[in-house]
Amino acid sequence: MPKLLETFASYEKDHPNASSLQAFRYQIAQAYWSNKDWTKTKEWLNLIIKVSGDSDSFYKDLAERRLKKVEY
Repeated sequence: MPKLLETFASYEKDHPNASSLQAFRYQIAQAYWSNKDWTKTKEWLNLIIKVSGDSDSFYKDLAERRLKKVEY
């Protein structure tokens, strides 16, 4: 995970308006999901929703649906 997070931070810094950032965030959330790290999974899913703001998007919808299935 450290390398993935480092890569994301670098990509986000270099391309702050890239449309692929949401997909990258979702992949990070999925990696945490796979490791059953529910806290980090929720953190990243909520970040996707927050960054989306009021607009509807595929990843916002996906994150909202995934949040409903996170183990507590």
